[in-house]
Amino acid sequence: MFRPGCQSRPRSPQRRSDHAHDDISAMYSHGALHNTDILNELFEHLSLTPRHVTEADIHGLYRDDAAVKRQALAHAALTCKAFSKPASRVLWMVLHRGIQPFLRVFSNFHENAEEQWAVLQRLYKIEGETTSIEWAQFERLAARVRCVVFDVRPPIAESTLGLLKAGWEASKKPLFPNLSVVDWPDSLNDTHRGLLQVVCANRNLSSILIKHGFKYATTISPADLSVVARSSPKLLHLHIRSNWHTSWHAPLTSFRNLRSIRMFDVDAVFYRHLSTFQWLQFLSVYVKESGDPSPSASPSQACRGFPSLRRLEMPISTFAPPSTLLSMVAPITSSFFTTFVLGVEAADISDMIYCLESLSLLDLPRSFRKFHLYIEGDHTPGRAIYAFSDMSKALFKFRHLEDVAIRASTGMIEFTDADIA
Repeated sequence: MFRPGCQSRPRSPQRRSDHAHDDISAMYSHGALHNTDILNELFEHLSLTPRHVTEADIHGLYRDDAAVKRQALAHAALTCKAFSKPASRVLWMVLHRGIQPFLRVFSNFHENAEEQWAVLQRLYKIEGETTSIEWAQFERLAARVRCVVFDVRPPIAESTLGLLKAGWEASKKPLFPNLSVVDWPDSLNDTHRGLLQVVCANRNLSSILIKHGFKYATTISPADLSVVARSSPKLLHLHIRSNWHTSWHAPLTSFRNLRSIRMFDVDAVFYRHLSTFQWLQFLSVYVKESGDPSPSASPSQACRGFPSLRRLEMPISTFAPPSTLLSMVAPITSSFFTTFVLGVEAADISDMIYCLESLSLLDLPRSFRKFHLYIEGDHTPGRAIYAFSDMSKALFKFRHLEDVAIRASTGMIEFTDADIA
């Protein structure tokens, strides 16, 4: 109430400034929430999309932090209209259980339980007519996908595959136009291989991992590799989580642009075949012993290759003698070769010294900078002791080495004060 003779107390300059600052902050905050670039950058930090197949580890998609990221994206997409589009875009970039979520956009989709091999198996079916609105929704969502991981062999009906193929052929464009990484279990039948063809048919596919459907290492059919070779001959990254088989030679030669290869149980003979890939930069192989005569002999000039190789890994589970492993390093001609990761079986220190001495005699390029050595012992009682001073004589011959790591799984490496000095 106004009283005569009383004047209203003016706001202090400081209080007016605080209110103005709050108003301006609210205004800018509101603007930031509607800035598409800021929101896209924010939600990209929650993305699970791998850069290529060497990072597409199916187990990584089920870690606690991965689950938290997916939940955060899902909650953000439901929070408000401003968050909905950018959050859902990132959320749908990675499908970690196949393409089944996309099939649900069709009103006639349902799951059946059918008996296969005396076990009830679910089967995805789409029966009846589909509408143009449903296909438009499917295409809109499929365009967001960058990585598809099939955790198990896809339980898809033949009729459903026929529907997807018909849509693919009618549109004359890929069903997943931006897909770059596929994690695939080996196919059991033509329906599986047909789905693999539909999924991989795009020019952007750069990486694929082919694994055994029951998650243990064994030899799988080369048919899947042939399908990918026909659909995506410009593949850059190939990871085969299975024992190698000679029948894979022919389809593998179709991939002339490969930048990285990871394989199990590769013998020295086939390794020379890999040397012909002109653009190969990363190679990780689990080497097995072969019947190749005189493996320690220096390879001829005709066998030399790997002109672009930068990193070679023959990890600790390698079961070939040092002589075989070293003969596989000799053919490298790349002037960009920087990193060598080697795992060897050494019953005693003499085996280890022989390995290092032989390696130091090879004509390795001057770019060689990093050497990581994993020593696997013979698992006899007690722990072997490897003296670093015995190893250092051979290591010092590599004048350009900058990074050396040595690990012994069944032994100890002994360092003295002189070694540290």
